[in-house]
Amino acid sequence: MASSIDQDFRTLVEVATDAIMVIGGDGTILYANDAAGELFGHRPADLLGLPFGHPAIHGQISELDIHGRHRRRVAEMRVSSVRWEGEASHVIILRDVSDRVRMAAELRDRLAFEQLLLEISATFARARSSDRQMASAQALGLFCDHVRAEQALLLARTETGAFEIIAFYPADERVSHHTLAPALGAVVEACLRDNRVQSLVGTTLAILDDEPKDGPAHWIGILPLTDGEEGFGALCLMRATPPGLGAAAYDLEALRPAPTLFLDALRRMRLEDLLTRAMIKQASVFRQLVEGLCLVRGRRVVQGNQALADMMGYRIDELPGLETRAFFANEESYKAVGEQGYRDVREGRLYSAEHLFERRNGERFWGELKGAPVEGEDDTDGESVWVLRDITDLREAATRKQQLIDELSRSNAELERFAFIASHDLKEPVRMVASYVNLLSKRYGNSFDGEGREFLNFALEGARRIHQMIEGILDYARIEASSPDLDAVALEAPLDRALASLADILRESRAQITVQRPLPTVLAVPSEMERVFVNLIGNAVKFAKPDQSPRIDIMVETCPSPPKGKDQGSPLCHVTIRDAGIGIPEAEREKVFDIFWRLHGREKYDGTGLGLAIVKRIIDRRGGRVWIESREGLGTTIHILQPVAPSP
Repeated sequence: MASSIDQDFRTLVEVATDAIMVIGGDGTILYANDAAGELFGHRPADLLGLPFGHPAIHGQISELDIHGRHRRRVAEMRVSSVRWEGEASHVIILRDVSDRVRMAAELRDRLAFEQLLLEISATFARARSSDRQMASAQALGLFCDHVRAEQALLLARTETGAFEIIAFYPADERVSHHTLAPALGAVVEACLRDNRVQSLVGTTLAILDDEPKDGPAHWIGILPLTDGEEGFGALCLMRATPPGLGAAAYDLEALRPAPTLFLDALRRMRLEDLLTRAMIKQASVFRQLVEGLCLVRGRRVVQGNQALADMMGYRIDELPGLETRAFFANEESYKAVGEQGYRDVREGRLYSAEHLFERRNGERFWGELKGAPVEGEDDTDGESVWVLRDITDLREAATRKQQLIDELSRSNAELERFAFIASHDLKEPVRMVASYVNLLSKRYGNSFDGEGREFLNFALEGARRIHQMIEGILDYARIEASSPDLDAVALEAPLDRALASLADILRESRAQITVQRPLPTVLAVPSEMERVFVNLIGNAVKFAKPDQSPRIDIMVETCPSPPKGKDQGSPLCHVTIRDAGIGIPEAEREKVFDIFWRLHGREKYDGTGLGLAIVKRIIDRRGGRVWIESREGLGTTIHILQPVAPSP
């Protein structure tokens, strides 16, 4: 009979698209279908007798990294029990989710990169003449952190064709506005001419004219700043040593969106310099800039540059005497400039706003308009200079970016709501299963033999674990679903409640707990902070060394100073919870906050794998930060940074 069942099982799984394997009690592969062979890059017959190498955990969906013969794959694993040829075995079902995981990672990376560009753009926008070097260096530093570079140069081409250093990271007044060394300048010129990125490995090219040319070897990555066929400058990234074999750690082509942002910042800085010096009306300046510029007196154009003529669809000799009303798409925008813009200019302020403009052929576009007064000779009294930049593409890109962010937010909200509803609806059938199995055990338990009663106990334990996991998922989802107002919470109270709820466990384990009092008052939710302490102290007790009583120290340390130039925001307190337990291997530390992740099997340490995930979700959602330091066999330290409540 068993042989017939095995044959039926084989027939069924051979046509399955999921990889299906039977794993014996000793962990070796007893059977694999064709899909399993394809997933691992071997013939199914070659897999038989090999160790599976992964723990078979029932009632849990987990992800596995599979390093096949030809490529790495990611698969979801489900485990069931089966008797195979008379032996208690496991059925492993693996579904290939590599494409889904890859697409999710790419989407996260793209969104993170776009958010980085927005932050860099905002940093450049805040730069003024007085603090430009520091703000520009800060913006370049954000980009260096992303690409793991050590230095960065923002270069602009001068009238002579040489390249001037406009901004430098790390900030150094001695380097700014110096001319690039000719040898490196020639490389940059070639990149601009061909509009291509360049990666130089092991080069000894000097950066400045007076810099020694026999310095240490550098890796230099060059991103050209071009607009059409015209090259304006370049962004250079540098390291003292090459970043990996053949500079493979950098994908410079993937950074192509960044030069547009730096080109815009370069134009903005140069334009603001020219406005500050009140030299815009000079014809040479008009010819150099790519933005539309015009000198206006009495709302009529006195002089305009070629870029403005091209932008609006006129010949340059048609601009003088033209009423500025001809540039605006509607009366509303024209009146806004007339009422606010000219008043700001007359009072010596820089006017900046976005309006809808219309070309001579009727085509409309969004433009950024800036105006400033012209100071100097008597014949320029009442004159103002105006700069117009076409930002239609930037607005469309911002709209697309916002749509992407909104779509991701909606998707995350739907997933969280699905997890909450699904977990809530699962509680009743799980409770029913547990109740009836328990009733069956009480009424008919004596009718079963030893193995039957063991099966009943397995069923009850499985129902208990499922109920724990559902409760954990609901707790996890509630943290995001609810958005309570944060209160000033003195951490003494939630800590004391947590210790009271853990009193039996602490007494049985003979745990020694030291608390550095008083604890600070933070912005948080009292019940959530109690949950944080319960989870962290409970973990410290659970994962104590077998031959020692748990020793736990809760301390308040001085908060590390934020990096110079960063937004200080609310002051933070730094709480640490340190134990002397079994610790965590270095290779596993990054995974401890993942939902359902477990370092040890359930047969050794009970739990759902949700405790640290809930802690991180609480701290992150309430404006704080949590991280872990640990070494295997030497204990674990949990660090928590939280905003300090303002003084009453």
